[in-house]
Amino acid sequence: MEYVVQRQQESNSPMSHSSFSTYRSAFLHLYRDYKRKIPEEVNEELAQFFKGLKREIVKKISDGQGSIKIGKDAMDIDAMP
Repeated sequence: MEYVVQRQQESNSPMSHSSFSTYRSAFLHLYRDYKRKIPEEVNEELAQFFKGLKREIVKKISDGQGSIKIGKDAMDIDAMP
């Protein structure tokens, strides 16, 4: 969890919801790779932590603090083969 917070601080702007979901998925995938069961306490703590971070994002967006890019950029037609 410290890693996720550190990454957000390094970028100096809030990360998007999908970025947090990606980190959470990667963490849970480690457990699956090592064929370990995720302790219920850890799973609950992760869920709470990421919900809190998502709430923070929504609050910052609504307060007009920083900008968070949500979605994809349009593909330039010249970039197509």
